[in-house]
Amino acid sequence: MGPEEYRPFFESHAQDVIMPDFAWNGITMGKKICDLAHVYDVAIAPHNCHSPMNTLISANVCAVIPNFMTLEFINDDAPWRDDIMTNPFEIDNGKPEGT
Repeated sequence: MGPEEYRPFFESHAQDVIMPDFAWNGITMGKKICDLAHVYDVAIAPHNCHSPMNTLISANVCAVIPNFMTLEFINDDAPWRDDIMTNPFEIDNGKPEGT
């Protein structure tokens, strides 16, 4: 779904919070969705269950949107996580650290 598909839900005040998926929509389209949601005072809580890379992408988008509410994060400590990340990170006090 892009911004125009979300618009009817925003205009009818059907949602207080949406969960865009930046792995699915991409960074640019996801940011456009967040910007339109902000116009309608809709909060953002990104869907984020794909990978450490998606966590960092989502965290970066969330850092630049005024309507960020919370970021879904699954801390399963997958043993392969550090193998695929050049600079593995930890969540410290709710923030990704060590990136």
